[in-house]
Amino acid sequence: MALQVASGQLTPRIIATILLSNNIVRYTVGLFIFTLLFSIGAQNRMETTVYQLPLFVAAVLASSCFAAFLFLIDYASRLLRPISILTRVANDGLSVIENVYPDLSRGPDAPLSQPQKLGSPDRVIHHRGSSGILLAVNLKPLIAAAESAAGVIELAPQVGDFVAVDEPLFNLYGGARVIDEELLRNAIAFGSERTMEQDPTFAFRIAVDIALIARDQRSDHCRARNRSAAPHAAVRRSAQSSHR
Repeated sequence: MALQVASGQLTPRIIATILLSNNIVRYTVGLFIFTLLFSIGAQNRMETTVYQLPLFVAAVLASSCFAAFLFLIDYASRLLRPISILTRVANDGLSVIENVYPDLSRGPDAPLSQPQKLGSPDRVIHHRGSSGILLAVNLKPLIAAAESAAGVIELAPQVGDFVAVDEPLFNLYGGARVIDEELLRNAIAFGSERTMEQDPTFAFRIAVDIALIARDQRSDHCRARNRSAAPHAAVRRSAQSSHR
């Protein structure tokens, strides 16, 4: 129910990013599942004899689940507020930005470095398997392989981009064209949904989704209020004309 409300009132993108990754939610759900499995297992072993210890443990677990459920209701009500979601998304986004871009800007007056003109790649590695979203890149093996081969490895898509089958994945220049293809493929991770681990723009995407849904709800509320006010206005006009 909480997931349904959160996805409808805010955005479905926060389900995996905020809710399912929250430790309190995961531990509480884990307690519910463990209590259910333990109770079923204890009941199956007490066909003729009632064992007091498993019965006592099941009762304690059931009481703990009841208390955890009450706590989860209060916690979820505070967690699912728009200000709480936006605050956490903003903090996570800032942390990702600091990790992905550790070098600070030297100001608008700093000289800009000219990008290296690479020309046409000597070898292009295309995406295989199934289509997906590029979630993360392990830069250390890629940098080590490029330095050892005295070449340049260019990752064609950005983190967070959707990559279809047979689309360019790596552009290799110079000595990098002899690098093992599996080494390059093992340095990247694909998935079916964007995450915020190395994708700071995903935080902006979530904030924009929440703002758009809030705007649409506000527009619907204004239209509904105008529709509900129209009959009252008609009644007032008819009453005024009858008095005249």
